[in-house]
Amino acid sequence: MRRRLYISIRDVEPRRKNRMSLGEEIRLQEQILEQMESARRLAYRGPLVLNMSVDTSVRNPPQAHSIAKNLLDLFSKPRPELQVNRNLIYADDVQVHGLAVWCRHGQPEPRIDSVSRHWRASVLTSQSPRRQESSGESKRVRIRTCWKKH
Repeated sequence: MRRRLYISIRDVEPRRKNRMSLGEEIRLQEQILEQMESARRLAYRGPLVLNMSVDTSVRNPPQAHSIAKNLLDLFSKPRPELQVNRNLIYADDVQVHGLAVWCRHGQPEPRIDSVSRHWRASVLTSQSPRRQESSGESKRVRIRTCWKKH
């Protein structure tokens, strides 16, 4: 059974679809590629569970569900500008059978942390994907939970 995959993205403001600049999308995906290569991991081929913790620093942040939808797309197919011939965390967001998102707005720095696990090895927990949670209120939003028996 594969172990958990931790991805931590810095200096990219999480935004909804079509609001993130091309440069931010490329920086986000480059950080994912670097971390997956250093962990010697390939994209998941089967169903998985994804927990995300998102910090925003903009004055009027988008809603958690719109951030999550954009990140789900950015975590799968790399931008053509990266010239990478492989998927990132997974091939298609249909593979995500469980999703939990925590959003903290008004933080000093933007940050995106995610933990992914194979479907059979996981159950959504009520814990944040951050190993050390800083002080401040965290709002947990469960976006989509689709439990399937295999």
